[in-house]
Amino acid sequence: MEQEIKNCVSELAEQLQVQQSQNFRELQNQLLTNLNADAQIPSQLLSESFQDIKLELRAQNIPSQIKSFSGEGYKRCSEWLKELEKACMLISADNKRMIALALQTSTAMAGEFITRYTVC
Repeated sequence: MEQEIKNCVSELAEQLQVQQSQNFRELQNQLLTNLNADAQIPSQLLSESFQDIKLELRAQNIPSQIKSFSGEGYKRCSEWLKELEKACMLISADNKRMIALALQTSTAMAGEFITRYTVC
């Protein structure tokens, strides 16, 4: 069971990295599509694209900043949830990314619970 959870977490982490790579490629393609040889890049588009890239880069480091949770009790659970919410706000995470982040930062029964009731 524990190996299945680890495999599921690894798979989700890989999917998250693939999604982030796809997001980056989409942004890059959007920028290139909007460029003409003689045209200038609109400053708003450039600014938004760099902001999106900045958020993606920040998202790569988030799991290492959240203390893992294994079901230690209500107080630790509350702290972990606050850390998750704060991190998700920093990177403008959607529900899928939030679940992946919860899986990456949980262990033991907490990880099993998340796996059972959200993704697998």
